[in-house]
Amino acid sequence: MGIALVLFTGCASIVSGRHQVVTFTSSPDNAQVTVDGRPIGKTPISAQLDRKSKDQVVTIEKEGYKPTTFQLKSTVNGWFFGNLVFGGLFGMSTDSSTGALYAYSQDMFNFALTPQDASTLPASSEVKTFVITNYKSITEELNTKPDQYLKALFTLLKVKPEQEADFTKKIKMLADENKDIVGFADKVAALTP
Repeated sequence: MGIALVLFTGCASIVSGRHQVVTFTSSPDNAQVTVDGRPIGKTPISAQLDRKSKDQVVTIEKEGYKPTTFQLKSTVNGWFFGNLVFGGLFGMSTDSSTGALYAYSQDMFNFALTPQDASTLPASSEVKTFVITNYKSITEELNTKPDQYLKALFTLLKVKPEQEADFTKKIKMLADENKDIVGFADKVAALTP
């Protein structure tokens, strides 16, 4: 019976399941959170989201504040590779069919909402908010190669294409020196021209 369970069930399905708990907080509280057009509740909220192969669009809205939209990035769940040892083809197909093959790169997001009538935030504040919100994805890309999060950060910092390699090194050095997310965000925001 135990052998059958291992053979016919995927590692990711057993260990992490079809859902992932993701927490959304905002300042101020009580902002509506929508995932791919589906309202899931108001901040602060921890919700069980179905694991999906594609990135999902998250919107945070509160009356009197500018809406915030970002992509909830999906990656391959590390437990899926346990199938190479334990579950074989059956385990891999189980994980793929249940959605357990995927995981979201971050499981906690915090947003500082901007009042509708507020003037545009200084560029450094916008950079700091972006870095805090996307910290995990940014630091992952620093260890691989610049992708959507670092490219968006470069845009906020007004980095020219020929400067990207230098800025990647600077930001990586700041990440290595500052393990505190807010401290790291402050240092990156200081790079704003």
